[in-house]
Amino acid sequence: KVQDGQAYFLKNLEVGKYLKSGGKWGTQTALGSAAMPITFEKSEGKYKLRTTLTEYDPNGVTSDTYAYMNANQNAIAQADKGCIFMNRPGNEGSWSLEEYGDAEIGYYYVIVDEDGMALTASNVKQVSTAIKSDDNDAQKWVLLTEKDIRDQMVTATNEVPYDITPLLKGADFDLDNTINS
Repeated sequence: KVQDGQAYFLKNLEVGKYLKSGGKWGTQTALGSAAMPITFEKSEGKYKLRTTLTEYDPNGVTSDTYAYMNANQNAIAQADKGCIFMNRPGNEGSWSLEEYGDAEIGYYYVIVDEDGMALTASNVKQVSTAIKSDDNDAQKWVLLTEKDIRDQMVTATNEVPYDITPLLKGADFDLDNTINS
């Protein structure tokens, strides 16, 4: 179950990659072996997805505010309405989480924005939003805490290794990401 204020690593069910920063200036959502913790903040029944990215400052001054994941392109016209990280007041995004699965097989979530668009793995590297579909595994996300990943790690064997990259802080050396400090 999702806990308010808890940091999670979001792993896509279809492609098996984690949500992270990437794209233009490291401010767009992407997928990879490295993972970025996302903190869920509940407000009025919806969630803001807070990242470890800080607001870009051309003078090199680090902001005390962290970016939110937002489905809107902030007036940038694009056909596929991708997701970006931003922290502008009033533009924080508002996501609902639809839970599927059970305690025995595990839970996964479809993360839907205020326009009914679901966070979707466009391919093995990119994330966008698309019309929600219950049959689309690219829209299903497993939410893992650091403890969850460590618990799974102990099952590794020589025959079945486990990729620990999500636990490496700043594995991609992303710009303006506090996880690198």
